[in-house]
Amino acid sequence: MRRGPLGQSSTARSGGTLGAIGLALLLIASTAWMLAIRTNPPPPPPRLHEMTRTVGWRALPWREQNEKRITSLKNCLSARNCRERQEQVVILVSYHFVYALQGSTSGENIWANSMFDSVEDLGYTYLIGESYEDLVPLYNQYPSRVKVVITMMDWVPKCLHDEQCIRSDKFPQGIPLWQMIVFEWWRGAHHPLGHAWTLSPEDWEDGDVYLGYSVQRSCYKNQYIPHAKRKNRAVVLAKRVTYFYKPSYPWLGVDYANPPATAAAALGEGFEFVGAARNDTAYGWDNGDNRVDNPVVPAGINPLTQGEGENLSKEQWFLELADTRVMVGIGQPYVSPSPWDALCLGVPFINPVMVWDRSNPENRSAWTTQHDGLRYEPEPRVYHILEVEDMAERTKMFWEAVTRAMTTPIERYIAPSRTPDAVRERFYHIVMADWRQKAVEWRQERISKGEEVIEFDF
Repeated sequence: MRRGPLGQSSTARSGGTLGAIGLALLLIASTAWMLAIRTNPPPPPPRLHEMTRTVGWRALPWREQNEKRITSLKNCLSARNCRERQEQVVILVSYHFVYALQGSTSGENIWANSMFDSVEDLGYTYLIGESYEDLVPLYNQYPSRVKVVITMMDWVPKCLHDEQCIRSDKFPQGIPLWQMIVFEWWRGAHHPLGHAWTLSPEDWEDGDVYLGYSVQRSCYKNQYIPHAKRKNRAVVLAKRVTYFYKPSYPWLGVDYANPPATAAAALGEGFEFVGAARNDTAYGWDNGDNRVDNPVVPAGINPLTQGEGENLSKEQWFLELADTRVMVGIGQPYVSPSPWDALCLGVPFINPVMVWDRSNPENRSAWTTQHDGLRYEPEPRVYHILEVEDMAERTKMFWEAVTRAMTTPIERYIAPSRTPDAVRERFYHIVMADWRQKAVEWRQERISKGEEVIEFDF
């Protein structure tokens, strides 16, 4: 065997050389792999609420998803490969968020689902809680990375007066008051620091922070039916039978079963009103001072049911709504998302106006309507009817509006302020706002005016 330098055989020497080359290639590959990890973050997790609806509530509990998101954040921080905004944490604590994951369709839960869309589109790490007791534990997963805590209006003042919740010298792991934002469907200053810490689903123009919500993603899953192919009918928006017995019910003079001759001729053969009202008294709910033991839907409104008289599912409701030509408001429910769903499907809405400026009826800023979010929407999308005292005149206005809406087709409509992009943009600015500085300015302004100042730790 030939010997090479230093007494090493040429075979051994060539093997050593190949080993060195292999080691070098391994190091290069390893370095490239590490760089790839740092420059190519892992894909975002699937949307939680869509997964939950797909595989079932019990199969994918939200607490388990919290753990997965916490682990994902921990791993990306360690590997320094977090997706954009993944390092920033948003806390969402309300039973409405959990109900939304279960598929509930009340207004608050539809709003919650829209928040899920925004927070996921933007890439934040978000953690969900169901109860007041979830606030502090969730906050303390990554307290230095929390941007905002969005929660119930009752729980913020409760936390403020709870030494085991609010941040203080004695409890530094508590949540700062300025970092908690109220999530509340109804208008008003529902936070100890006022309107500026209260999110609203509609633009109330009263100082609340307008976030709003979008129904576009859910609505666009349903086919748009051309007007000429729709059933010749109007749907009455009434989730509860007792709505027809409340003082807010505006159409006492309307006989749904017998339209006046002029309206009947314009509406055509086979026209009908339909609705999907539940007998809410069967659930133990009453109507306050206007309690009715055996309420019934007015004659002429035919029931929309599924199967053997069952209430409509959400999916069936959308199918029925899309096959309708107008939605009629009856005073309640207030600010329901359903008119926005209707407009998205090309169904106009009749919006009762309860309060207005008698000297200037067209001053819409002075209106109180069934759906104030629609006050500024014009015909033919929204038909606003002033509830004048003369019931005969009001009834005449009702039939005129129904006739115009039934005979004037509209296309799908999503208000520019209610597209997913618009809502996401507002959500981003809410999360990224300097809430601490806002609280400093709030305190300084109160002091300068000689007003009472809430004591809280920054």
